[in-house]
Amino acid sequence: MEIIKNHKFLYIISSLAIGIYFQGLQLYFYLTGLINFKPQWLTAFYMISLLIITFYGLFILKDNRKKLFNLGFLEICYLLFYILVLIDYRYFITKNYDIPDFMIIYFTVYSFSLFISRALFFRQIKIIFYSTNILTFVTSILLLHQLLSGSASFTADGVRLVAGSTNNPINTGYLGAYCCTTSLIIFFTNKLKISGKIYSFLACITGFYITILAGTRSAFIFCGISIFFILLASIWSKIFFLHQNMKIIYQNNLINIFLIILFGITLIFFTLSSSITDSLWGTNNLWIQNLSDQFSRLSTISSIFFGDEYTKLDDSASGRVILYKNAISIFIQNPIFGGGVYSAGYVHNAFLQSASELGMLGLLTFSIPFFYLGLLCIKNFWRINLSSEFYYKNSDYWSINLFCVILFVQATCQWSFHGDPYRSYIPLCSIGLLMSYFKLPALKNTRTKLKNKL
Repeated sequence: MEIIKNHKFLYIISSLAIGIYFQGLQLYFYLTGLINFKPQWLTAFYMISLLIITFYGLFILKDNRKKLFNLGFLEICYLLFYILVLIDYRYFITKNYDIPDFMIIYFTVYSFSLFISRALFFRQIKIIFYSTNILTFVTSILLLHQLLSGSASFTADGVRLVAGSTNNPINTGYLGAYCCTTSLIIFFTNKLKISGKIYSFLACITGFYITILAGTRSAFIFCGISIFFILLASIWSKIFFLHQNMKIIYQNNLINIFLIILFGITLIFFTLSSSITDSLWGTNNLWIQNLSDQFSRLSTISSIFFGDEYTKLDDSASGRVILYKNAISIFIQNPIFGGGVYSAGYVHNAFLQSASELGMLGLLTFSIPFFYLGLLCIKNFWRINLSSEFYYKNSDYWSINLFCVILFVQATCQWSFHGDPYRSYIPLCSIGLLMSYFKLPALKNTRTKLKNKL
């Protein structure tokens, strides 16, 4: 592409900037926590600056600029949703609803990240994939170092790991899960050297430990579902193409099997060995405590969906049930226009919140683009990662397509259990990245064979 030759620096910088915005906030909180300096204006400056750098780079690059201002059906839906929120916010600002401070600023900035992240090309998405993996691995290593040195920060009675002074174990859990799953994709990427296998193996373990220590059950679910898709794609390619090149696949299998066994032994050894854990982290083994807590808290999710006794739920889950019922009640009372922004409070489910506060109009403009992208993820997972053509396994599309699948899983988990439609920056940015990927010329025509130019 001509833009790469003429503006290579801007091409890379814009990709790195949106990648740092996407997965760099926990590292920012870690660093500001070290010096005990975290003013709100600095965080806003940090995030807005990264978006401005990205926008400037994409605007200068001719092909990116065309994609930036080319609005389709999905973009129009989100634009309508944004307008609905603005109109509703202006009308209901006089009501007694508990609207978070600077809510409209958050929503505008995060929506802007969706707008600019949908203007990327394949090589830029690839840069984001690898750079964010390294970024989350570095952050995970630093958090583990704090844990081992006794200076780590915890919340929820001292059992849930957080980054710096954020007091938010949810984002820390998702950081670890993201590191674990993206590293696993890299691990199973074909033609990867042994050094890359070792790096991705270590990063996968580190991210998995951070997920456990953060004690966020939805991040654990995100990690588990993503690992299932990654293993399914990898096992399928190994079995189906076994006859294609027996020697190379046999050698790769030996390396993969060896590292997987080593991974399992390491997990068991560090998690269950009381002598090691006692000497490193004291008599209260956080590995065991949080892992046990993860599974016990996961069982409460089945209680919500399968109708167990309300009193059997833990405080977090029972609180969510109350919020869900309240949101549904508001939606039933105002099915067309909803009860207004934050009339349902913080629902911990973006879909229920958009329905209860903005009615059917808000629910449709918010949900239709998102689940349409989910259908495209499933379609392309079948087409590329479970392909009958050996070509795809050897291309970067195999890795990046899996990356897009876990982006959708991550956004789904965050919006289903935590985020609201207005102040969740990771899901909105993920949607923009998915739009960029599925608008690539090679993916628009199902008969066009993907070209591995990288």
